[in-house]
Amino acid sequence: MTSEDEDADKASEVRAQVGAIAKAEARASYERRTEVSIDVPPDVTRAKSQAFLDAISPITHSLGLAGDYLEDLRERLRMGRGATLGVVAAKTRDQIEHQQKPPGEVPIKAMLPILERASLEEPDDEVLTSAWATLIATAATDYDPEVISFSRILAELTPRECQILQHIFQGRFKWVDGKRPVGPMTKFFESEDEIKSKLRKAVQAGDSKIFSELLTYVDPEMPIQFIAAITRGVSVRANWIDKLLKEPFYTEHEGGYEILKAQGLVEHRGQSYSWRDGETPVAVDWFELSELGCRFVARVIPRANSSEAGDGAAAEEA
Repeated sequence: MTSEDEDADKASEVRAQVGAIAKAEARASYERRTEVSIDVPPDVTRAKSQAFLDAISPITHSLGLAGDYLEDLRERLRMGRGATLGVVAAKTRDQIEHQQKPPGEVPIKAMLPILERASLEEPDDEVLTSAWATLIATAATDYDPEVISFSRILAELTPRECQILQHIFQGRFKWVDGKRPVGPMTKFFESEDEIKSKLRKAVQAGDSKIFSELLTYVDPEMPIQFIAAITRGVSVRANWIDKLLKEPFYTEHEGGYEILKAQGLVEHRGQSYSWRDGETPVAVDWFELSELGCRFVARVIPRANSSEAGDGAAAEEA
């Protein structure tokens, strides 16, 4: 055997030893990671986990929580997400207890993404934790696969967008449940001359009370918010916006309205009025809930608050 062959054999032995050491270290590392992943968390973490599971147990029975899901949930609790899940679970249980229907099982395809997305909220966020609790409660008592899509939409909203939805909705559950009056905007469209005059005066005076006054021309059961009124300048060939008056709440949260529009939850509509020679043209814009938006708010806004919200709407209109 030549010296070159001996060197090659030694190199092979070294590589084999290095490979064996690497495999041993990898195996040890894997075993250490596995050991950590199945460690029982501290008592306080275990208590939070059990409290959460107890709170939603009637609607998660089919998930096989005694196995992998429980381990995954404990990992989430280690990362500080247990507080939010605890808040959501308590609210969910409270809502279910006040409903006439007993809860049923929610399919794992729906329940897991809902819990995952809900756990990302801040535990002290009253608006969003209540919305997630309502979504879970309605999924348990009246399941429809739409809750999967609604969980995705809700995960992309902030308290601002939820506040806007509530501002437009004002607890009008009859509308979202399909109990709608015929021709809810008939009076609005039949009062053109009267409304034109009021719009013109309001825009010129900068009087934002016109937006609540316009609601008196719409059936009180319809979720709608008037947001802008304009006057136009005209010439032989064109017309343009001369003055613009925006509703104060809309002005403060305008970006949120566009997000809700992009999600398909609200629709932006408007009415431009005809004018005679010598008149100043006027127009008005509003937002209303889309059909998707109606189904969404019925799933995420607690019904326990509907009467209070409805009273607020009536007070505004008065």
